[in-house]
Amino acid sequence: LASSNSGTGSFLAEHTGADAVACLPVRRGDALLEGVAPDFVKIDIEGFEAPALVGLRETLARGRPAILMEVTESSAALCESHGGLEAILPFGFTLYRVCNPDHFLGLFPRGDYRLQPIARTLPEPTSYNVLVVPEGSPLNVTGLARAERNR
Repeated sequence: LASSNSGTGSFLAEHTGADAVACLPVRRGDALLEGVAPDFVKIDIEGFEAPALVGLRETLARGRPAILMEVTESSAALCESHGGLEAILPFGFTLYRVCNPDHFLGLFPRGDYRLQPIARTLPEPTSYNVLVVPEGSPLNVTGLARAERNR
């Protein structure tokens, strides 16, 4: 589905409220990536993140990659309908919200990107990104992570 923003679309009808403009085949990631063990996965697929992660379960188990993914209201709800990330991902993990820098006058960045530990993804009116770091991962986020945990 496409939205009024020509740069976005979704496989979820409720995500955009737009008319269908194209049908695309959905393939199971594990079938396409047999034998691949990724170190890092980036997912920004407009609300379809949970089904994509389910379709990559064997690949994720093999590589135990860090995952950077977008969370929208609809993707968080769909993730919860699958039992949450704990039920979807084949490994334990620490979850961080990616906090963008503040902007002065809407133009000038103040501060840096930071990672804030969170307990789970929650639906919010605006999208945000999360970093999933598998337990035992060599990825060191110590300098980027804020100590406080929310939610």
